[in-house]
Amino acid sequence: MKTSLKVLFFLFVIITGLTSCNKAKKIQKGEYQTTQTEPSFGDWVIMGIITEPDNLNPFMGISAYSMYIYPLLYQSLTVIDNISTKEKPLIAENLPLVSEDGLRYTYQIRSDATWDNGSPILAEDIAFTLKIILHPYTNTAVIKPYYNNINNIELYPDNPRKITFILKEKYILSSYSIGSMSILPRYIYDKENLMEKFSLQEVINGKETLKNNSDFMKFAESFNAPSRLRDPEYLRGSGAYLLEKWETQQQLVLKRKTHWWGYKHSKELSAFEAYPDKIIYKITNTVNTAITEMKAGNIDAVFGIPPKDFEEVKENDIMKRHFNFYTNTQYAFMYIGLNNLPKSNTNPALGDIKVRRALAYLTDVDKILDKIYYGYGTRIANIGLTNNKEMYNPEFKPVPYSFEKAQQLLDEAGWKDTNNDGIRDKVINGKKYDLNLDFITVAGSVTTQNMALMIQQSAKPAGVKINLISQEGNVFIQRLRNRDFDMYISAWSVPPTPFDAHQIFHSKSIDVSSNFVGFSNSEADKLIEQIRVELDPEKRKKLYYELQKIIYEQQPYIFLWQPKERIIIHKRYQNQVVFDNNPGIAPNMFWTPKEYVKYKEK
Repeated sequence: MKTSLKVLFFLFVIITGLTSCNKAKKIQKGEYQTTQTEPSFGDWVIMGIITEPDNLNPFMGISAYSMYIYPLLYQSLTVIDNISTKEKPLIAENLPLVSEDGLRYTYQIRSDATWDNGSPILAEDIAFTLKIILHPYTNTAVIKPYYNNINNIELYPDNPRKITFILKEKYILSSYSIGSMSILPRYIYDKENLMEKFSLQEVINGKETLKNNSDFMKFAESFNAPSRLRDPEYLRGSGAYLLEKWETQQQLVLKRKTHWWGYKHSKELSAFEAYPDKIIYKITNTVNTAITEMKAGNIDAVFGIPPKDFEEVKENDIMKRHFNFYTNTQYAFMYIGLNNLPKSNTNPALGDIKVRRALAYLTDVDKILDKIYYGYGTRIANIGLTNNKEMYNPEFKPVPYSFEKAQQLLDEAGWKDTNNDGIRDKVINGKKYDLNLDFITVAGSVTTQNMALMIQQSAKPAGVKINLISQEGNVFIQRLRNRDFDMYISAWSVPPTPFDAHQIFHSKSIDVSSNFVGFSNSEADKLIEQIRVELDPEKRKKLYYELQKIIYEQQPYIFLWQPKERIIIHKRYQNQVVFDNNPGIAPNMFWTPKEYVKYKEK
């Protein structure tokens, strides 16, 4: 089994689903107060985003913005409720019926779930969608690993809305991976019914046996066509909105469907709430442009505003009058990665636990959080996030800043300044090394570069020389994959589901996945493997604590904090709910009192 990027994805630029509709409702007061208490349709929400999504095919997109838009266009069997962080049925009537051995997941589709043409959503549509993902020649590499544990499916002739997924082995994320699959309509994506000719088993095993089959290959070619990655006629699901148009580097316009099966369920789950007539994603390219556009009344909501800009804009009179400001602790953590497994031709210093721990003591996280991040974060000591009840263990305390303790550890590790040049050194295998470390950051990320600068300054008096190297995003990623660094700064975004640490901490993920730091520990490997198949939350919790103890002691990362999202929303909207799961905002939930409606279709 592999962990998909959909479960745990990497944010190399520090940027920085849906909630229960009966919680956290907010009726505006003051200048935008209203007597209207029931939601009404109408108005638009213009969202400001910094970069353009790469595409809106739910199985090919990799950008964060793509993932935030998917739930408006497509639906899945289940959805993660962002307030309770619990899995809830969406297209499915209930959560899956799971067999005792954890290998069979059975779903019943709602009887009123329909496609845009009025035809029912059936189990065959789900089977068709799974064939797309597992087709060996579709460009779905990003999401394929998420479903490679599915061995087969079972359909029921007497019940066309029932489907059972049969797994190869049990896995803690099976319910979430199956449930979160965006379901696609066959009548749009396969008008010639090409995939109906092949069973799921044939598709899974078809790389060699079907590579010369014209129908098999024709479907893949059609699905992969670059023109269809942005085509409004092709990017269709059973969600509340349609992609009306996409103007490159300008905006994406989503239009609410007039006749949609989900409206009747709006009081049941906010994934069924869809009040704005249009949701427009306006591409600003820079934060300053986004703020300027908000002041001018051309953008209604943004998220991911850098801390410094967020602090400044909160004090602007125009913004205070017309906008609300929110912060919420994200399901993510920022960290400094340390090269635990230096290559033979590089500085071996960080292969020593004592040196890694010394760097943790030399990093004044509280000061950095205060001065650079303006306090928009909650300190953490480990992978157990404070808003994850299953994993958070308050017994683990963040490593405090201690110059004296760092000095002691470096001395014990044999790093001393033998030539009085201000830099510690050590002879290893007959070769003398200076304690000279390359710290790479992403070009353009002023926040992370300033953080690295503070760490460089605090390490220097201890005899540790840190070289700051700024790299373009693609080069940065490649250096991580090649383990061509000593230190780097980044973040992981972690959905509120059971945490699978295989991708970033298992030794098998070194050089082939996202264990960029080369962390390797046999006991940690065993615990990660046990956690992946332990379906009992209480038993899993004990295993998590054991794993965290090893990670805490081995110091593969310097854990910094859980960032707090910075969100700005115009006051004319009611039902402004923010939540911890990224991106922390669901514009489909906003509704505007009739006296404050700003936009109407011309």
